[in-house]
Amino acid sequence: MSLPRTLLLTLRARAAETQLFTDETAARWADQLPWPDDLAAFLTPGFAASFAVRTRLLDARTDAFLTQHPSATVVELGAGLSTRPQRLGVDRARWLLLDLPEAVAMRQQVAQPDAHINVIEADLLHPDWAASLGASAPVLFIAEGVLLFLPPQGIGRLFGALGSAYPGARILLDAAGHGLRARQAQRFTTINAPLGWTVGGLADVEALGVTIRATW
Repeated sequence: MSLPRTLLLTLRARAAETQLFTDETAARWADQLPWPDDLAAFLTPGFAASFAVRTRLLDARTDAFLTQHPSATVVELGAGLSTRPQRLGVDRARWLLLDLPEAVAMRQQVAQPDAHINVIEADLLHPDWAASLGASAPVLFIAEGVLLFLPPQGIGRLFGALGSAYPGARILLDAAGHGLRARQAQRFTTINAPLGWTVGGLADVEALGVTIRATW
């Protein structure tokens, strides 16, 4: 189960961050979950900083969306151990957190139930759940740190399903360049997390059928 292991990396990075934000929930969860030696060696200061910067950028965009659209629906794809609802305000949105059963099970070990948060078992590679998700407009989708581990053809199906079910919805995502694959693919393989989708430029993102409004 490589995906739940990678979730621990980003959780630890958020728990340790003190300059860009503080995440008390992540710190509490990190204390309750095992921390394998190979993951500890993998999480260098550089990787931890990159994870924290990514989270801060996506938090800022999400906060702006919720300010403009109170009581919106936020759908996190491959949410895993996301603590974004706790950082930004659980009661500011209806949060739908989607991930594989293994990741959901890990989350349930540490997370307390909350009426504003629905945790849903869903396979991003088989998005037949999209039409029945029940997300009320306005909808913001977030794909943080997950697309990198999906095969390109699977991402095409995912975005096609989301576009059909929720035309006009916003999505925040991070995309890794081909250079990261060249530099880091072997390293990710050592923790059983093979890399998938990477991009050569914005055209590869637009090919998913999205209109790019901003980059950072």
